[in-house]
Amino acid sequence: DQKRLLAAIALSVGILLLFEMWNRGNAPVPPPRPVATQQADVPLPAVPAPATPQVAPGAAPGAPQAAGPGETAVTAAPPAIPAQRVQVENTRVQGALTARGLSLDQLTLRDYRETVEPNSPNVTLLAPRGRPEGYFAQWGWTQADGRTPVPNNDTDWTVTGGPLGPNSPVTFRWDNGQGQIFQAVVSLDANYMFEVRQSVENTSAEAVTVLPWARIRRERTPQVQGFFILHEGFIAVQDGRLTEMTYSTGRDEGNSRRALGSAWENEAAEGWAGLSDKYWLTALTRLDRNERIRSAFRHIPDAGVDRWQVDIAPAAPQLIAPGQSAGFGSRLFAGAKEVRLLDDYRDRLHIQDFDKAIDFGWFYFITKPFFYALDYLFILTGNFGVAILIFTLALKILFFPLANKAYKSMSRM
Repeated sequence: DQKRLLAAIALSVGILLLFEMWNRGNAPVPPPRPVATQQADVPLPAVPAPATPQVAPGAAPGAPQAAGPGETAVTAAPPAIPAQRVQVENTRVQGALTARGLSLDQLTLRDYRETVEPNSPNVTLLAPRGRPEGYFAQWGWTQADGRTPVPNNDTDWTVTGGPLGPNSPVTFRWDNGQGQIFQAVVSLDANYMFEVRQSVENTSAEAVTVLPWARIRRERTPQVQGFFILHEGFIAVQDGRLTEMTYSTGRDEGNSRRALGSAWENEAAEGWAGLSDKYWLTALTRLDRNERIRSAFRHIPDAGVDRWQVDIAPAAPQLIAPGQSAGFGSRLFAGAKEVRLLDDYRDRLHIQDFDKAIDFGWFYFITKPFFYALDYLFILTGNFGVAILIFTLALKILFFPLANKAYKSMSRM
């Protein structure tokens, strides 16, 4: 039996290798990737944020309710002037930041397509609010003292620099006219990681209290696979503890915790939080490793539509004395869940357990090494079928002494 199995594996490997050689010689040459061009500013419909009251990050349970991150009162009419847009581009992504409301609301992944067809459109990960597929990241402040004017969704920021790319940061600046100057410096690496440094300078004669925040917002419930072995929805790692919450559970928890303003909330010294799809991830983490952060999952019902939000903020509002400034730094990952890239960010940027954004299941300590082995064999052979066969053969050889002993014991029975 053992000889027959080995012969079958060898024959299968030979057939796959012959097919691979034939297929490579006859495969069509994919068209060259077009060079990205500067896109003109397109006026987008200004959709006001839901007026549902939310508890601001950092507020204690039972505290007076304030608007959640990014939530403002309904505006009377959309702004007449089109928003300024800043192009975002590196070798792996292209998109745009909007200077109105300071958000990243356009992002396309250059290396991935919607289908296996060579001419299929690239995967669009982020899209502007107001569209059915609205999905964006945004940065802002909450007026923790109830009187300091802070930027909102309709604020037009002054932009310095652009386009945004590796080693080419962009600065956004806004003066509220009452002595506080808000600033955000945005940078992008060669892959999928954005870095945003928010700061407030207080030039007035009085102290002010504000709460900076960063959020990811999804305007509709996405279509999910629904497999019990694959998590899609809210995800976070806080002080080494993995938390996963599906959209349906998030809706239930949001409804039961409506008075608290969140479906889940936690304060931690380390960690990250985001939204996970089958292949893609958006996640937020703080920049300063010594700063405690408060993370939250939010379900926001609006006229029968479920909206979803993940936000992070300092554990407490920032009191800024006259002549002083305060800041908050965050990172945004928006891209494909590539194992080696997530491992690199985990180790190099010290993002705790960032590789757990990929659902390896309960047997993580076994399935992840298996993945690395299969991936190595795929890179070596160029064919996953061959890689699986070689890996199976290697496991058979590794456990042959044990299996052979078992066969001998059975034959004596």
